[in-house]
Amino acid sequence: MPLRSGPSSSKGSSMNPNGPLFETVLPRLCDAIERHSPSFLAIPEDFDIARGNLVFVAIDDAGHVHGRFWGDDSVRQRGSALVAWSKVNQVKLTRTATGLYERLVYSGKKNWWEFGIPLPEFIGWEGGLPAILEDGTFVALAISGLRQDKDCELLARAVAETDGIALIPNE
Repeated sequence: MPLRSGPSSSKGSSMNPNGPLFETVLPRLCDAIERHSPSFLAIPEDFDIARGNLVFVAIDDAGHVHGRFWGDDSVRQRGSALVAWSKVNQVKLTRTATGLYERLVYSGKKNWWEFGIPLPEFIGWEGGLPAILEDGTFVALAISGLRQDKDCELLARAVAETDGIALIPNE
C-alpha cells in the first residue's frame, strides 16, 4: 500500500500537488518490479541477501513517498527497508546514484558537506537511482534485498517497461 503524507489543497490531485503521475506511475513501477523479481530471486546469492524480502521506496522533492514490501519475514523487511530508505534519501539529496555519489566524494570530485550527508552516513551500496516522471517531477528510487548490482538492474528493467518514468543518466 502506498505511503502518503495526506491530502493537499495544491494543484494536481488531492493527494499529491505534483499531479497524478506520481500516484499512477509508481504503482505500475512496483508491478513491474514484482514481475521481474522472481528471476532475480531464483539466483541463490540474491535470494540469500534478505531471504526474498525486497523493499522499494520512491520519494519526490515535495516529500511524497511511495513504497512496497515483498516477502513474508517482517524482520528481514525491516532491514531491507532501512537500507532502501537510506539509499532513496541519499539520491534525493544528491541527484546521483548511490554508489556513484560516494565514489565522486572519495575521489574529491564532490564535497559531501554540500549535500548534508556526513561520511559515516554513506550507504556504501548501489541500489538508489535518480529518475524523472514525464511531467518533469524528480523522483529518487531505491530498492534493497538483492546484491547491490542486482538491485540496480531490477530497478532499471522495471523502469524501462513503465511508461511515464525514466532513469536520469549520471556522470
